[in-house]
Amino acid sequence: MGLFQGYEMLMFGEVIVKAIAGGWIVVLMELILTETKRGKTNRADWIQFWIALIIVIVLGFFCLPMGFLFFQ
Repeated sequence: MGLFQGYEMLMFGEVIVKAIAGGWIVVLMELILTETKRGKTNRADWIQFWIALIIVIVLGFFCLPMGFLFFQ
């Protein structure tokens, strides 16, 4: 538990969501690249990719510590 000592419980949930969304971005990039190579593209994959990317950027830059925190 020493790794997460500085986080409050609500912030810990945001860290978990960001980690899951970041992992999902990697999976979607691989999926999109293989489908593009085969000549098939799926709109649902692209929508999921952009939603996960927005979640990761918002949590990383605006909500979690060590981000830029532009609006505070």
